[in-house]
Amino acid sequence: MSTVEQPIINTIECPEELRFKGYPEKRLHIPNINYLDPNITLPDGTWQTNNVSDRPGEVVLPTPEEIEKFTDFGLEIDDLGRPLHPNLKEMIGNSAIGVVTGKGFFRNWGPNYTADLVVVTKEKRPRMLMIERSDGGGWAFAGGFIDANETSLEAGVREVGEEAGETIENTVRQAFKNGELPELIHSGPVPGEYRRTTAHAWTSTDAHLIRIDEPVEVVAGYDAKDAAWPYVDSRPNDTHPGHERIALKLDKILAKSRG
Repeated sequence: MSTVEQPIINTIECPEELRFKGYPEKRLHIPNINYLDPNITLPDGTWQTNNVSDRPGEVVLPTPEEIEKFTDFGLEIDDLGRPLHPNLKEMIGNSAIGVVTGKGFFRNWGPNYTADLVVVTKEKRPRMLMIERSDGGGWAFAGGFIDANETSLEAGVREVGEEAGETIENTVRQAFKNGELPELIHSGPVPGEYRRTTAHAWTSTDAHLIRIDEPVEVVAGYDAKDAAWPYVDSRPNDTHPGHERIALKLDKILAKSRG
């Protein structure tokens, strides 16, 4: 007679590099997660975070319409109707990462859609536009949440202007007018993003690559500490982990274009 293996519930202290304002200091770790029901309903505990940071209060569980949408997306759903992160096993089974549960920072259960614009020069030694994030997340490509009735590419261009100034936004728009075509180089959960990600809510981003001739003036916007043009082959040491992985994809694309 077969038996279902019960989860081994551990807690870990949140590593310093994964701390996020308002999130618990404890994270949930289940070392035997690979043997569990993929629709597991994670228990409540000190790792639970349910309030959206700018809209505190009771969190409403997903509606039947939302649950149907999650199912259509191919996401696993727990007994409460909450979607489970596609990389849940990778996170919760790693004693150096773990997870927090609930809705956390996000407005929506499941994927919260963002856009990043990877602006790279056509110089012999290309440079790329990067923003130093004001939330302590290191250097990253310009980007942010997608507004209603906005495509991911439109959002990326808007965010470039908001985070790095009008000059670079206008330069990007002119590149489009001149026939420069953007290339989608990543679509899906932000790789390596563990700070604000929860088991039930996360960012899903479209990262578009656009080439311009040379660097132009950039000025850090209201939600950025700095903006700069590092060389593609010499990224800042504190590049955001998720954007470091996107940058590795960029390396391969540029290498291929050079033949």
